[in-house]
Amino acid sequence: MIQQARFNIGEIVCHQKHGYHAVIIDVDPNFQPTGYKKQKLPKNHPSNSSEWAWYRLLVDGSSHTTYVEENMLDKVNKTTCIENPNIKHYLESHSHGYSLPDQQLN
Repeated sequence: MIQQARFNIGEIVCHQKHGYHAVIIDVDPNFQPTGYKKQKLPKNHPSNSSEWAWYRLLVDGSSHTTYVEENMLDKVNKTTCIENPNIKHYLESHSHGYSLPDQQLN
């Protein structure tokens, strides 16, 4: 079982295999997939998929929502605007990123 999720809601990530950018709208640290076909991982990665958090993402440049395992994501280290018509239903956009509605920013 995982200790803590690596990413937070509102962070911009990039899918390692498919290369798309997305914003995280939900974190599921305990997802237990049934019939999930694991990605091929390097030897130093944990082999049990339950050791990874899963994230619900809004994909940039589309109206798609996807659900991705943590080990398939990389953080994007710049402020990127995500173009997805559903974003307003989940997050507020700010000049420095995204946050949950009514969330206090420091």
